Amino acid sequence: MREMREVCITTLWYIFRQLYLKDTRIIDKYMPKTAELKDKRIMQVEKEISPIVEKAESITIKDEKSMKEATELLSVVNQRLDAIEAEKKTITDPANAILKRERARWKPTETLLESAVSILRKNITAYQTIAKRKADEAAAKITEKVQAGKISAPTAIRKMGEIDGPAEKVKSDSGSIAFRTEHKFEVLDHTKLPWAYLVPDESAIRTAMKDGLKLPGVRYYTEEVPVNRR
Repeated sequence: MREMREVCITTLWYIFRQLYLKDTRIIDKYMPKTAELKDKRIMQVEKEISPIVEKAESITIKDEKSMKEATELLSVVNQRLDAIEAEKKTITDPANAILKRERARWKPTETLLESAVSILRKNITAYQTIAKRKADEAAAKITEKVQAGKISAPTAIRKMGEIDGPAEKVKSDSGSIAFRTEHKFEVLDHTKLPWAYLVPDESAIRTAMKDGLKLPGVRYYTEEVPVNRR
């Protein structure tokens, strides 16, 4: 079984690499057949489960007899879901093994490049943000002087043009960057936030409940949830 699995993974690996390399002969050979089989199989299963789904959607539980019928339906529906999951795994498990192998193969290199991207973006953002802030402050001071009557409008226009602001778009041999102003925030003191903006930590509340601690402002209740064994 293990040898067969390795053969399957190796075969799928080859197909995957060929598809990745855009070998149209491999695509034409495998893709139409796979799609055709998939459609026929799904149509077959949907035809089989249709009566079961209709019963599940229309059932009303009003006594022990209908409860037993609902239990049977729940078990049958879950069994069909289990069967679909098992059938999917015959394809997805080898495919996931291929993806895992390929991702692991490239992960160290990707990490290095992603780290470089992060550093560059951080430095570029810091420079552009500071440069734009300085230019905006210089422009604001000129505006204030005009409003205060300290300089004339023509002088203000000339001084505005002399402000050494950062470029809005930067081009290089390999690409270019433009800038988008994003509005952000940082919470400095959560105790001063209006209560509507404080999100309850449901995970912590659930842990406290399991520990027997009941918190004010929380409604505690029970539900009888079915646990289906089949």
